[in-house]
Amino acid sequence: MKNIQLEREESIEELNEHMPAYMIVDDNKYRARKDYIIQQTDKEVEEAGFSRMNPMFPKPITSWEKVIYTLCREKVDIDFAWIVEEDVFIPSIQSVLEINKKYNGHDLVSATHDRRRYKNRGWSWWQTVPSAVKRPHFRSLLCAVGMSRELLDITGKYATEIGKLFMQEAFFNTMCHKHKLSHCAPEEFKNIVYREKWEKDEILQEPASWFHPVKDPKMHVEYRKDMAKK
Repeated sequence: MKNIQLEREESIEELNEHMPAYMIVDDNKYRARKDYIIQQTDKEVEEAGFSRMNPMFPKPITSWEKVIYTLCREKVDIDFAWIVEEDVFIPSIQSVLEINKKYNGHDLVSATHDRRRYKNRGWSWWQTVPSAVKRPHFRSLLCAVGMSRELLDITGKYATEIGKLFMQEAFFNTMCHKHKLSHCAPEEFKNIVYREKWEKDEILQEPASWFHPVKDPKMHVEYRKDMAKK
């Protein structure tokens, strides 16, 4: 089997034949040899106000801050962006193109759009939403998410004015509602959940769906090959 990093790079190259695609690499010790591999320094991103989006990690800058910084400050010609974490299983390049065609008219495309219920504590990360952000608050798992240029511009303005962001799973859905933008939770994202052990048969039965989590990158390759045989 090919090196997994090589498999990923070949997928990015194939997708680039149809639409701009990039890979954000958080490890700056990695020597990028392709133009579509983007690396940013933590200092550059934090000084621009893009920090604290992932409070589960002790460091203020992760790949999330770097991809949002890139979209807000460098790749400003992109009208609609899809962000996909590496443990999301995507069945094919064609599925990316089809989902993009169907849903890029919305401002935010995510698995859910859950409203905060204030009478009970619920999701533990609600506490990361600043008190200055007026209610109501919304959230979604964002392992795979689509965002419009308007939402990205709102994000960039917030980073400039406030100097930091907050938990991404609350930030984008809340800003979407606050600014009266459109949201869509597509059927193809119904299997993007926080924790699940997906069986091979489950995945192969839904060739249009994206799945999370699929932690083993070797399984991504195997499942796509099996789907292609059908």
